[in-house]
Amino acid sequence: MKKIGYFIGQFPGPSHIYFWREINSLRSLGLDVDYCSTRLPKTEIAKHDWVADCINQTIYLYPINVKNALQALIALLNAFPFGWIRCFTSIKNADVNSFREKLKLIAYVFMAARLLSVAKQRKWEHFHVGFCGDAANIALFTRLLGGPTYSLTLHSPLYGFGPNQIQKWSNAKFGTAVSKYLLNDLQQCLGSNLPPVYLASLGVDLKSLVRKNSYVHWKVGEKLRIFCAARLAPTKDQLNLLKAASIICKKGINIEIRLAGEDMDPNKWYTNKLKDYVLENNMSENLILLGNISESCVYRELENAHIFVMPSNEEGIGVAVMEAMGMGIPVITTNAGGLPELVTDGKTGLIVPSANPEALAAKIIHLIESPDLAFKIAKNAIKDIEKNHRSEVGAEIIASKILEI
Repeated sequence: MKKIGYFIGQFPGPSHIYFWREINSLRSLGLDVDYCSTRLPKTEIAKHDWVADCINQTIYLYPINVKNALQALIALLNAFPFGWIRCFTSIKNADVNSFREKLKLIAYVFMAARLLSVAKQRKWEHFHVGFCGDAANIALFTRLLGGPTYSLTLHSPLYGFGPNQIQKWSNAKFGTAVSKYLLNDLQQCLGSNLPPVYLASLGVDLKSLVRKNSYVHWKVGEKLRIFCAARLAPTKDQLNLLKAASIICKKGINIEIRLAGEDMDPNKWYTNKLKDYVLENNMSENLILLGNISESCVYRELENAHIFVMPSNEEGIGVAVMEAMGMGIPVITTNAGGLPELVTDGKTGLIVPSANPEALAAKIIHLIESPDLAFKIAKNAIKDIEKNHRSEVGAEIIASKILEI
C-alpha cells in the first residue's frame, strides 16, 4: 500500500468537505493517506459531524513545539548544502512583488523543513496539495530540500492563489484541475511550465443525497424559498440574488432568500453590505443568514427549498450546485467559470448571465410559473449527478497518477 500525505492549508475550513470526501475515496482506492495541514483555520472551523475526528487525525505544522522544531532543524541541516542552494535560488527567482514577500518565502523554507520531517517520519512516497497558495510554496520548498514528489489541484482561477505559480507547478510531478475551464486557465497562464495536468472533477457523496420527502413545487400564495450555499463574498455575488429578489418582491411574490455560508473576511464587510441592501430596500424579512452550517443542515435546507440559486461571477465547478442537483432541487446558476460544464441549460438546470439581476429574476419567475419544467430539470439533474459526479471520480484520477510514480 502506497503511503502518501494530503496537504491542505488551514484545514478543515467551512468549504473543505470535498477534501474529506476525496481523502476517503483515495483510501478506498488502496492508498494509505495522512491528513496534514498548515494550521487550524484562522476564522471558522467547519461544523460537519466528521470534523472532530478529522482534526484528531490531522498533523498540523503550526503551532510548533520544541520537539517539532528540533526535528525541522535536523531536516534542514541534513539538506545542506544542495537543498539550501535550490531553495534560495528559487526564492531569488520567485516572481513576488516585494522584499517582504521574499522574507515570507524564507519563512516557508523552515515550514517546509517541518513538513519534510513529517514526510520522513510518516514514510510518505508522495504528497498531494489541495490548494495552490501558500501551502503550495511550502510543498515546493519541501521538494527542493529533498522531500518526496508532490502534486497539485486547482479549484478556482489561478490568479486568486498569489504569485510564484510557475515554480509551484513546474516542480510538481503532476497537476489536476476540477473543470475544463480551470484546465484551460492553467494552460493559458503557465503553458510550457506545466507538468502533466489532468481533469479531475469534484463530486458528491451519493449515499447522503437521499430525500425524506418528494420535491414540492411552489404554489401561488406560498412563500417562495430560495436557498444558496456559498461563502459570503463578492465572487459568489449574493448581492445579485438579493437584487433579483427585490424585483420579484415588487411583483407581489413573498420570497425568502436563505444564505448558508460564512464571510471569511475579519471585518465581515460583504455581510454588512448585504444587510445594508435589505435595510435600504425594506427586505429585512426576506433574508435569512444561516452562517456556517453542517452538512446535515445543508441537506435539510435543500429538502425544504423550492429553488437553489448560485449567483456567482466566478466559480471553479460548484459542489454546492451538484448537491442541489443530486437532491432533486431545480437549480439556476450563472454562466460563470465551470458552471456551464455542470449545468445544461433547459435540461438539468437554468443558466443566466452573471451580474444581471433582471435576467435572474425573470428566470426565477419563469421557473415558478412552469412546474413541468421544474420537475423535468430536477429529474434530469439527479440522473446526471449519479452518472457523472460521484465523489470518487476525481480521486480515481489522482490515485491512478500517484500509483504510476
